[in-house]
Parts: sequence; structure tokens; C-alpha cells
Amino acid sequence: MDIERDRFNYAEYYPDSPIAVLFGGIKQTRLTVEEALTCYFEATKRTVASSTWRDYKSAVRYQLIPAF
Repeated sequence: MDIERDRFNYAEYYPDSPIAVLFGGIKQTRLTVEEALTCYFEATKRTVASSTWRDYKSAVRYQLIPAF
């Protein structure tokens, strides 16, 4: 119901999530590109096929993070 009322607080529902900073509820002044990519990468681990996750892991670690 909170989503329908536009009152959903990700950090409240998932307090131990490393990506809570990305969705609000936890104040942090700065989030580096590496931190954001790492959070995204970890969040996708259980949502995609293992071969896709391996490709993401490679792209994040060896292409995206070094570029920033």
C-alpha cells in the first residue's frame, strides 16, 4: 500500500540492503560510481542467469570501474 500512496521507503523495508542508499531513506553525501556499480552488480546476482551475472561481473570490474 505504501507504493500506491507514493510513500515507499526502501531502507525501511530492506534495512540491511547495500543498495538502500540508492533508493533513499539513508542519507549519504556522496556515492562513487564504483560503489553504485558494485551495489547494482550485487543486487542483480539473484535476478539473472549465472552466465549473465558473470558477464556483468566482468564488465563492471574490468571495464566500467576502471573507466571512472
